[in-house]
Amino acid sequence: FKILTIANHKNLCQLLAVYETENSTYVILELYPLSLYGYIQKCGFPTLDMAKTILINLLEGVAYLHERGIMHRDLKLENIMVKK
Repeated sequence: FKILTIANHKNLCQLLAVYETENSTYVILELYPLSLYGYIQKCGFPTLDMAKTILINLLEGVAYLHERGIMHRDLKLENIMVKK
């Protein structure tokens, strides 16, 4: 979870808290209403301009991680969160 504490960027989901019990660890992350997959299921494919914005934001977030030696390793529509 140390990686999540150093990953502070506008295009990354923010870590709010970590709670550990004897049997479990709970990670509290910023709430997003939909993943990109959920958005496409609900609203259809984004417009070209919206798709460009999503891609630019995604690449900025991934570049930020890579600059810090962090790899996501599970990029997929279900893990790309959208606010609107």
